[in-house]
Amino acid sequence: MATSRLNSRLRRGGLSAFERLFSRDQYSHTALSTSDRELIAEQQSSRLQNHPYDHEKEKAVTPVPG
Repeated sequence: MATSRLNSRLRRGGLSAFERLFSRDQYSHTALSTSDRELIAEQQSSRLQNHPYDHEKEKAVTPVPG
């Protein structure tokens, strides 16, 4: 029951975990027109907006030759 509640909770973009995983509406089980690439791009964009300085640090760090 707890897993069912977590999987049905709406996530980013208005889709539940079930809907993201199976690309189907959780109640009617009709196919959703979302692609994995769209979900990945949406998540990456959100991460960049929420933590812009973290990503700047990653770009600035260069490995020391050894």
